[in-house]
Formats: sequence, structure tokens, C-alpha cells
Amino acid sequence: MNTPITFALRHLLTGALALAPICAAAAPQVTLWPESPAVGQPFQVEILGEWAPACAPRVGDSWLEDDQIVVKLLDSEKQCADQPKAPLVLRSSSATPLSVDRAGTFQIRVLGGSPERTRAFGLAAVGDVELYTPESGLWWPERGGQYDTSGPGLGVQIEVQGDSLALNLSGYDNAGTPFWWFAAGASQALPQSLPLTALKGGSGPFAKYAAPVDALSGGTVHIEWLSSARAVFWFVRDPLSESEGLEVRPISMTRFAFGLRAGDSWRGDWVLLQRGAEGEVGANALRFDAFQADDNGFDLRAGDHWRLRCEIDRERPDSPPTACTLLNGNTLVGDFVDIGLTRLQGVSRSGQSLRLSRIEDGF
Repeated sequence: MNTPITFALRHLLTGALALAPICAAAAPQVTLWPESPAVGQPFQVEILGEWAPACAPRVGDSWLEDDQIVVKLLDSEKQCADQPKAPLVLRSSSATPLSVDRAGTFQIRVLGGSPERTRAFGLAAVGDVELYTPESGLWWPERGGQYDTSGPGLGVQIEVQGDSLALNLSGYDNAGTPFWWFAAGASQALPQSLPLTALKGGSGPFAKYAAPVDALSGGTVHIEWLSSARAVFWFVRDPLSESEGLEVRPISMTRFAFGLRAGDSWRGDWVLLQRGAEGEVGANALRFDAFQADDNGFDLRAGDHWRLRCEIDRERPDSPPTACTLLNGNTLVGDFVDIGLTRLQGVSRSGQSLRLSRIEDGF
């Protein structure tokens, strides 16, 4: 989705460059109507595309398949290749709306054509889905993740400032040549959909500076944030011809923990913020200076009373812990479920918000 933030960041990144405009994506866009339905609330699938009005396709059957909302798009039998196209909105049948019985992020996949292929793709949030702000830093493919389809050589640098997010994707093109793309948008979105742009024609650090002369579309990345340090990136590329479908590739990603791997390297200074029942915020400075690991996780201790217990998933060795619990003596302070490398967020035993943040430089 294009937002004022997206355009502002693109202007900052490319405003001084005389670049050719990037053509809009050819594939239709897809979302739900209403846009964010509640659990159990009926909804329809909405498809926005460009077709000749007299030959617009119609929406066929729609159904649920695990985490997917699948829709059939039936092409018109009329011949309208020479007729001008116009933006049109299509919706699945209101007589047979869909609904889901649990909250979560769902993939919307529109199928059509002969042979059948993916015509449109998107993500949609249903129900009360947690809104995460990703940690700034380097992300890379997650070993043992749900979509463990990549590895070293692909990386994403994320920078969050205020309500804005900028993303640099480093990888390779189809010929194996190193390549990078950038995207920008709001730091919090359910879900996130960012167009990728590549700049070409510039110079490297060992040559006289030359500004890029061209901007190319690199497809779209749809992001399903699982926490502030884990996500699934759905890379979508438009077809090369109308007879082909969209290329959709999901990759599980996580924060790259090269110096702050959860465990012993978490020793140091942290600050605990607790919100009280009246909205007041209390703070405690904790210095974790004792570490002990076992087969299921690890303990960090601060002084004689504070203990942070974290559970890990051995199948995901590069990822943050799955859950952490903070105790003061024998008293439960709270549980953390959104666990990054530099901050942990959760709820206190009284149900109020709780945050544990690392002080990078100590004090």
C-alpha cells in the first residue's frame, strides 16, 4: 500500500536523482471486504485490476484452505484485446461469504486461466492480530522456520525511525549477480505490503561518483510479522507474460544474532518498564551477571533475587527464545512473548504491559 510515508522516504532516497518513473504492477491487487473482519464475521474477497469493461472476468468459487483464502477468477470468453482497459473492482459472491473461526494472518490467492496459475496474491489480517514493530538491524533467513527456503547470501537491513520503516534487501539476480532493492513504508501495518525498487547505472566506491540513471521494479514483498524479531517475507514477482502466473516465494526471516545471540551474550544492563493499574510507569535497572544453560533454555540472574528464564526451540537455533518469564524471588513479575535481541515485551501478572530493554552501552 502506498502511504505518505512511503512517498516521503522514496523522495529522500531518490529525490535528487533524475530517474525514469516506475511502471505500476500489472497483477491485480487483492484484499478483503470489509478490510479487517472480526473472527466469525462474513467477508468477501475484493480484486482491483484493469480490464476491458466489456470483457471483465467474474469471480467464481471461494474457499478456505488451511491459512489460505482461495478464489477462482473466470475469464470472459469475449475477444477484447483491442479495447482500452479501465480500473475495475470485482468481489466474490455476497450470497456465499466466507468467515474464519480464529484470528491470524491469511494468504489470499486468486487462481485463474488455463493452465491454472496464480493471478493475484496478498495477505490479510482477521480478528485481533498483534501489531509488532520490527527491530532495526540485519535480518537473514531463519533456519528451521516454517519456510526454510533460503540461506546465507540473502539479507535484509531494516531501519525503523518513529512511524517509518526503510528496508534494503541484498541478494542476487537470476544471473547470480549481486543486487539490492529498497522499500519503504509505515513501521506498523497489518499486514505489510511494500513495492521493491532497484537502482541501476550508478558507480561503486572505487570509481568516480555517478548517480543511478534508472529505477526498476523488483516486485513486491508482503511481510507477516510473527514478532519484533521474526517474520515471513512473501516475495512476489509479476509474470513475464499474460500466459504465466505470479511467482510467489515465502522465506522465514529472523534478526541476525552475530553478537547478541540469546543467552550468555545477554549479560549486562537492562531496564524493566512496568505499567501500573492507573497507567503510571515504574522502572527498575537490572544487571544480569550470572548465566546458566540447560537442554531447554537458560537462566539469567541479576543480583540475588531477579531471574529471567527463557525457553528455546532447538529446531530454530538462530532465532530468539520462544518465551521468557521474569521472577523477583519466588514472585512472578510477568511473561514475555514478543522477544527480540534488544527488547522483550509482554504482560505483568496483573495483566499490564511489561518491557525489558537492553542498554546497549551499559551505564
